[in-house]
Amino acid sequence: MEELGGTYRECESLWKRDGEPAGFQRINCADRDNSVIAYVRRGGARDVIVICNCTPVPQLDYRLGVPEPTDVCLLSGDDARFGGSGLETLARVAPEREPTHGFAQSIRLRLPPLAAVILSPERGA
Repeated sequence: MEELGGTYRECESLWKRDGEPAGFQRINCADRDNSVIAYVRRGGARDVIVICNCTPVPQLDYRLGVPEPTDVCLLSGDDARFGGSGLETLARVAPEREPTHGFAQSIRLRLPPLAAVILSPERGA
C-alpha cells in the first residue's frame, strides 16, 4: 500500500462497523508498563489487529495474544515513507502455542516507537 489513506479505504474492517460493539474486540488495553494498546477491528472481508506503541521506546520483542493462528503485517505507521523512523517490522509473524491475553496462541513483534502496526490474519495458512 503506497499511502495511509489507501490502507484505510481498502481495509473495511477499520471503518465499516465503527458504531457497533461487535466491530471491536480488545486484546490488551492494560499494558501500563509498556504503554501498548492492542485490539481487533471486525467488519470487512478480513479482520485486522491494531497495535499501538505509545512511547518513544521501540518494543523489540513484544508478546501479544492473537485470535487467528497466523498473521502478516499489513502496515507500519513508522514506515519511512510516512515520516517514521523506519524501524523494520517483520513481514510475516509466526504464532507460537503460548497462551497470552486470553487466546490460545501468541506472536512476538517488533513494535516501532510512537507508531501503530496493523496485522491482517492470513486465512487458510
